[in-house]
Amino acid sequence: METRQSQTNLRNLELQVATQVRDAGRQLMANSKRVDSTRASRVLAERRLEAEEKKFAAGMSTSFLVFQAQRDLAQARNTELRAVLDYTNSQVDYETVQVAPVSGTNGFTSSAAVGTALGQSTNVGAAGASSSTTGTITGIAPQP
Repeated sequence: METRQSQTNLRNLELQVATQVRDAGRQLMANSKRVDSTRASRVLAERRLEAEEKKFAAGMSTSFLVFQAQRDLAQARNTELRAVLDYTNSQVDYETVQVAPVSGTNGFTSSAAVGTALGQSTNVGAAGASSSTTGTITGIAPQP
């Protein structure tokens, strides 16, 4: 009975670790894409401001439109900075969930130790891919 209960607890721990790693990987990928899109938005806002300034210099635009373009650029920069910050936080979360101690029935064990004990691999390669037996997580992973 105790053996069966220990096996059930171990399986629950395995599922918890796999879920945490998978969720952290998804968040990392989503934030990476968000950084790319906000960067493109900022570049477009810069181009719009340049165009409005040129139109204003030629007398084809108003100062209101130039100020509006400046405001939009400032908002785009702030949004990009927030996306970069969120991406950095998700990198830390991704690394943490792979090595953080998880309380088990026999004390503390790490997600890497659980995977190793089961013959599973949760390695992050140079290309940034992480895989496990429960699924594959690909995306930009933190580089050492």
